[in-house]
Amino acid sequence: MDEHDARPGNTDAELMVVGPQTEGRAAATSARRRATARRPRSAQGKLLGGALLSVLIMLAALIAIPAAAGKVWQTCPSAGASPADIQRIEGLVEAELQAFVTGDTARLGRILAPDAVLITPSGDEWSRADLIEAMTTRTIEFQAFRPRSRIDVRLDCTVAYVTYRSHIDVAFAGERWRHAARHIDVYERRDDQWLVVRSQTTAVGGFPTAGR
Repeated sequence: MDEHDARPGNTDAELMVVGPQTEGRAAATSARRRATARRPRSAQGKLLGGALLSVLIMLAALIAIPAAAGKVWQTCPSAGASPADIQRIEGLVEAELQAFVTGDTARLGRILAPDAVLITPSGDEWSRADLIEAMTTRTIEFQAFRPRSRIDVRLDCTVAYVTYRSHIDVAFAGERWRHAARHIDVYERRDDQWLVVRSQTTAVGGFPTAGR
């Protein structure tokens, strides 16, 4: 066998030895590539799953909020609801005006909250105690106090806003005033009882001269 005949034999031997190693390395490399390719998909799947879960939670919250709000709205809508409470407050306004005229300070004490603030037509600020004292000592005496318009009640849960117009005939410190007035009263529900906490009376056309 000459030199040229030996080389092919050596080449075949080398191929027989190297071939399987090369194929094994190629197979391992392919497996690693497949594993590496799978990793991003798995991570991406987790990210997508987390994002989907977040979206579902947000949707559930958005559905729950209007449902909860709906329950509150049914319990205490802002206008035109709870006819019993509205009628009750209208009755309290009429009872308060009557108590002013009859001098029923005990009744006024039940309608006005202990911390009630009353703004008179002249702009003075009175407390409940101030009013009751003035009526008890006859410093102020109401001859007439009656509504001249519809008593409008805006109810919102534990607070009610009341507006109306009235005619007032009152003697104060020896002088007498007769005038039309506008009223804004704020009621609060406390222990299932509606109480006046703020009240402002504005003389229509300005505070009148005494005696008119």
